[in-house]
Amino acid sequence: MLMLTRIRTGLLLALGVAWLAGCAKEEKISAPNLPPETYLAIADSVRNVTTYTQTLRWWGEDKDGEVIAFEYRWFIDPLEGSCRLDTGWVRTEETSGSFNLPVSGADRIHRFEIRAVDDDETSDPSPSTLTLPVNNTRPGVMIWNVSDLPDTTFPAFLARVHGSDPEGDNTIARYIVWLDGDRENARVLTPPDTTVSLGPADFGGRYEVARTLNVIAVDSGCDTSAVVAYTWYVKQPTGRVLVVDDLGKDAGAAQAMTDRFYRAGLDSCGEAYSVLDIEKFGGMLSAFNFSKLFSAFDLVIWYNEPNKLAYPQPPSVPHISAAEKDLQTYLESGGRLLVASLGALGSAGGLGDSLWPEIFGIDSILVRNSTTNFDCKNWVIQSSVALGPDSLLVGGIWPGVECLLPSPQATPLYFIRPGTAGTYQTEDYYIGVLNAWRTGKAAVLTFPLSRSNEYGNARTKYCRLINLLLQ
Repeated sequence: MLMLTRIRTGLLLALGVAWLAGCAKEEKISAPNLPPETYLAIADSVRNVTTYTQTLRWWGEDKDGEVIAFEYRWFIDPLEGSCRLDTGWVRTEETSGSFNLPVSGADRIHRFEIRAVDDDETSDPSPSTLTLPVNNTRPGVMIWNVSDLPDTTFPAFLARVHGSDPEGDNTIARYIVWLDGDRENARVLTPPDTTVSLGPADFGGRYEVARTLNVIAVDSGCDTSAVVAYTWYVKQPTGRVLVVDDLGKDAGAAQAMTDRFYRAGLDSCGEAYSVLDIEKFGGMLSAFNFSKLFSAFDLVIWYNEPNKLAYPQPPSVPHISAAEKDLQTYLESGGRLLVASLGALGSAGGLGDSLWPEIFGIDSILVRNSTTNFDCKNWVIQSSVALGPDSLLVGGIWPGVECLLPSPQATPLYFIRPGTAGTYQTEDYYIGVLNAWRTGKAAVLTFPLSRSNEYGNARTKYCRLINLLLQ
């Protein structure tokens, strides 16, 4: 009996232990995270030399999760050349990429590595690798129309460059430009910008010497062209007045007289000045870089008074149209301008009709009589402002004068009485106007001031007009 009880008790104890064991929490056994695998579109190394621009594609898989990103890096073998790739890992979620591989001169061997990253931020321990032997053909560069550039300028110069590349001109990544041997302070132009614009600040105060512009092109593979250069003479600017001699070769035998008038008049005013003789310097007008040249002066005087022109040949201002936009900008920034020309305005004028009447303060330009070209011989020209009590007298035949009706806000400078231009003239005709426009001042004279000295007072009038503009 006692034995049976012990057996029963043992069974009960065994059942209790089993029941307690069944109530305990079951422990979970987890497997380690498996790293992802990475694949490249090209699995094996490329045996043939290829171009330095490459597009690669990749993908990855993760057996126990998902691929969320990739990390890639480049190695250059050997690590040299004009520029190096960053050999650190670059993270991306893209599955393809285009690359420009640096190659300077000889061929280069590049190695590409990429590894997948899974959702546990585990990277593929054995990245996929691609070896690429690549080459590059050296680019070239030129300065546009170098034979047409001026051989002398003030410290304001403009040139345009053009790069070429056997792999395609669109591979030109940048231009490096510097003066003389100052490669350390070179500037960089990034296409489509191909304009080299130099102003006084770029010349470092070195004037009255020859200066050399140097240019190289760099392609997207970091290979560089040979250096191309242009050397010219840079004059030192003087004074606060720039005189632009726009007479040209057809000005006639009396050209020297006009030149002397506009220069000597400034001497009598005590004004130091610089002279830009466009015909003498020669070259492309754009190369003078008018925008930066004008800004170095307080007053620009642009004159074009040819000797004598046979009717109906209109007078011409062959060059001022090239500087039209820069003159507008100059006036907007507070500059002062005097245009002395028989043909700057009107149907044959060098300045456009859209804005210049507003700038000069002109309501209208009078239409010439069909049988005359306003021959102004022996005209008596009256002063409209306090430029002196006496009048001017024109001494010769100079056709082409434009007559104006000034706007109410403009200041009339000179006019001719009714009948001076012919019997059809029944009112005052104005031939000189001064106007305040934006923050600047603009004046235009449409008669030959330099040939209006029969009373011996033209230079005095000119000097007083200069003072009026500079006030």
